[in-house]
Amino acid sequence: MIGGIFLLGRIGANQDATVKQKGLESVATTIDEGGKRMIQVSYTVDGRTLTKGTGKPFSHIQPNEQFKIKYLKDDPESMVVFFDRPHISDEHEYTETLCSSISKTLSVVNFTYQVDGRTFNRETLYRNQQLNTSKYKVLYRTKNPEIGYLVER
Repeated sequence: MIGGIFLLGRIGANQDATVKQKGLESVATTIDEGGKRMIQVSYTVDGRTLTKGTGKPFSHIQPNEQFKIKYLKDDPESMVVFFDRPHISDEHEYTETLCSSISKTLSVVNFTYQVDGRTFNRETLYRNQQLNTSKYKVLYRTKNPEIGYLVER
């Protein structure tokens, strides 16, 4: 039984590697916050909307966030979400503010910012960022400031 679970995990890891290497790029939208460990995303391939549950790498993911994905052309249900690559589109208006604090726990960067006297806590995946607030700003959605992304100045 344990060998079977290990084999399934290994097959999944190999599939993800194939998708990352050979997949086509697109954008997925989070449907809901999901549970503690899973989240639902939707994406469109050839006019068909697909929905998939995927692992949630950090908390504070909001409904209607958009992230880059890759999927296999011949098997579009095989896809990988790049939660460290948010899609900042012209579809939403963004406002810039300062990053109040930044810290790292394992592979997750925690950061805070303030909008109209309210403090927001967000997380993103660690990508060798220097943990220095002067190197970053936050772009947040003007109509929904709970959605904010850490970007270099």
